[in-house]
Amino acid sequence: MKKNVVYLFIPIAAMLLQACHPEKVRTERFQMDRTYQLTEDSTKGRLTADISVDLPIAFSNEDVLQMVRYDIITQTFGEKYADCSNEELLPRFIEDMYQDYMAENQPYLSQTDIDEIGFSFNNEYMLETTVRLNDGHIFAQVTDRYAYTGGAHGLREFICANYDMTDGHRITEKDLFNDGYEKPLTELLLSTIETNLAKDSAGHSLSDYWTDNIAPNGNFCITATGLQYVFNPYEIAPYYLGHTTVELPFGKLKAWLKKESPVNYLIQH
Repeated sequence: MKKNVVYLFIPIAAMLLQACHPEKVRTERFQMDRTYQLTEDSTKGRLTADISVDLPIAFSNEDVLQMVRYDIITQTFGEKYADCSNEELLPRFIEDMYQDYMAENQPYLSQTDIDEIGFSFNNEYMLETTVRLNDGHIFAQVTDRYAYTGGAHGLREFICANYDMTDGHRITEKDLFNDGYEKPLTELLLSTIETNLAKDSAGHSLSDYWTDNIAPNGNFCITATGLQYVFNPYEIAPYYLGHTTVELPFGKLKAWLKKESPVNYLIQH
């Protein structure tokens, strides 16, 4: 009878351990939106903030989990928020944003006719993260951030981050490619952008871009099929063209990848 109890306990314990420490990173979505008025008159200016982020909360290796969480928080929100719990992160960040907004704008209320330029007191901040790959080997996430603090328009940018879950470090191009990758990868980016533009119904061409600026920029997201490079507004083209996304399948990158590249397991041989 004792043997039966022992043998039943072992698989149950194993299942419980796996539930507590999943092979993939377990994340939880934290959301918060707030609107603050500059004055009692809602037409005289306001700050709106809308944030929705996926934060890692569990992984089989706790040290790696904490390294990845620390990097995500400090890179997305700033070093001063590294000690925040997941629950207090967004309230503290948005409260600090509100205090900064009031400090920057209130002094102008007594100096300027805000009926004439009231629109410049309207600030917007939106942030959302999306997990692109999470298979226990690599954790890849894209942050979509938009900020408007006055002027003709706001600025939207996409920031990519990829983590090697064997040790928690952020994956760079140097981790992926052999020395000398810059020139052939630049040529591939240029040719892919040109090919994509040939299908562009808006009629844009490579002449609309600042081709001298097109080069590997480190802002890439690892997917199950390749690398997705993102160039934000003003990086390789004027603002009106927005951001440029370039999909590069592993098949076109294979020749330059290191033998120990962390993405090799994704390539179909």
